[in-house]
Amino acid sequence: MSSPPNTSSPAYAHALERVDKAVEQCRNQALTTTDFRREVVDAMLEYLRDEDPRDDVSTLVDYIVGWADELSSLEMFADRVLVETVEQHLRWCLDRSELDVHLSRLLGELRDDLTAQFPDATRLIELCGQGVETDELLFSPIGAGTKVIELAYEFEVVAALDAAVRPSNPNGLAAPYRDHGKTFTLALDALAHIASNPREQPGRHARQSLVELAGFVDVGAWAALRLPVHLLDTEQRTELLRAYGQRQELVADKTLLPNDESTLRELEVIRTVVWQTTDAQSLAANPPT
Repeated sequence: MSSPPNTSSPAYAHALERVDKAVEQCRNQALTTTDFRREVVDAMLEYLRDEDPRDDVSTLVDYIVGWADELSSLEMFADRVLVETVEQHLRWCLDRSELDVHLSRLLGELRDDLTAQFPDATRLIELCGQGVETDELLFSPIGAGTKVIELAYEFEVVAALDAAVRPSNPNGLAAPYRDHGKTFTLALDALAHIASNPREQPGRHARQSLVELAGFVDVGAWAALRLPVHLLDTEQRTELLRAYGQRQELVADKTLLPNDESTLRELEVIRTVVWQTTDAQSLAANPPT
């Protein structure tokens, strides 16, 4: 198959080179058709990050699909779904490029809301708590939600970070199952960093958020682990102790099967934090002389 005229941008030419190299490796049995699909998708995504409007992207797509058709033949890999899967993945690449534009526009609008004369975080909070449902396509690429979480952290919008990770919001941007847990971890780390501020109001709100999250079975241990125990007040210590007691009851009630290692470890994490809150209280009452 003849290559398209190499008269376009360097990025476009590099994408063609990657496709040609993948084809050659397939011919030498060094790549499978699955490897080929991954390589051409990576090549397309790399190109789209620096797309030149003078390039003919449709020609690049046709070139890749043409090679997929040849490689799928009986003489090569006899893969009847290669063409269809390559087409679908390339379409997703093109859609993602458009989604990135929409997400950047949305982030700009949210930033405008937060920096206005009368800042308004309402839309940010709603998006963090329900964005997977209201804007499912926009947040389908891995890492898209992380950008919103970073914005919430930058402006210390504790309510948004809380909404993103709270288990009662199953469509939150930082639900544990999303992005292999990376957005979930980032949201909790952001709350922890804000919570460590002993003077500002966001710090107090973040500490309360983490204490409340510690009461949820799904995320309790991860939230408790991030608490600045020396800054908790008496009411928050009591609430954390109550969460520990409730979890103890759940563990004790499991009589048909033994508790697994993770369940017991999570209980111990919360128990450790409860002990540390007491130690912190004792030390505060007896400062060094």
